[in-house]
Amino acid sequence: MKDGVSVIVCCYNSAWIIERCLGALIKQVLPDDFGWEVIVVDNKCTDNTVDVVRKFKEVYELPLVLVEEPLPGLLNARIKGINSANYAISIYCDDDNLLCPDYVYGMYKIMHSDGSIGCAGGMGIPEYMIEPHSDILRFSQAYALGSQRIGSLLFGAGLCVRTDIVRKIYKIQKFYLTGRCGEMLLAGDDGELVASILIRGYRKQATDNLTYVHVLPPKRLTWEYLEGLFKGFALVHPLPCAMECAINGHPPYYMLLLYFKRIWIVLTKIPFFRNRRQKLIIDYNINIIRACHFWGFKKILSIYNEYIKYKNEEF
Repeated sequence: MKDGVSVIVCCYNSAWIIERCLGALIKQVLPDDFGWEVIVVDNKCTDNTVDVVRKFKEVYELPLVLVEEPLPGLLNARIKGINSANYAISIYCDDDNLLCPDYVYGMYKIMHSDGSIGCAGGMGIPEYMIEPHSDILRFSQAYALGSQRIGSLLFGAGLCVRTDIVRKIYKIQKFYLTGRCGEMLLAGDDGELVASILIRGYRKQATDNLTYVHVLPPKRLTWEYLEGLFKGFALVHPLPCAMECAINGHPPYYMLLLYFKRIWIVLTKIPFFRNRRQKLIIDYNINIIRACHFWGFKKILSIYNEYIKYKNEEF
């Protein structure tokens, strides 16, 4: 593939923010001979996102390509974007992300510094369109904010990957998590992708020196929205847990220990329940327990075994 970077922006009704997202990409500081492109994926937008993108392309000089993915779901949009990429390095830029001016070239240099790095991520900085309640600020990582230097996986926001690796993974591997689909607050497709890269022997790199602004509108700063986020996280939690156990070499019974740990958390916290923050944590753990039964322990074990197989296969 060509040496350079493809920036992939997946859109679902993004007219409210896409111009700012693309505006941040215009400000990227790049060498004169640097090869790059911006791929905007229209994932069944019902607003005027496409019109805004086309008008932007007419007015500004940006190597921009607009493609369409009729199948709803962030996973489908990400697959379309990576399959449309022309460059060896790809960056998934969410439509509400404003990449700092040195993000694209900085990620390019990280990936070129070591061939064993399969994915990389920066640090999320919030832009709140209204002042959020202090309780919501306590859960900022739910909004892909803060440093990623501590943690086993990476956010999907600003995620940098090797194009050929991800293409191959999407082609040969079954994915269980679809990510956001319309207004459904599902999650986990980004974690599943990162886990799929790491299980094959590549490593991740996180940096606080490259940042992106995550623009958060008022509707995402309500307590009800945060509860919806946590329900989505809990629903998919057993699957990334199984994947991480395989990556870290834990035996399968380790997942059962984590299940009982959730029960212990609920039983020990309920007597001291005092406010909605504590209720959110209790409900989150209860929903994880329910999710284990929803997926079924046999299914969770089969996913664990799949990842063990990926770990031992030649890639």
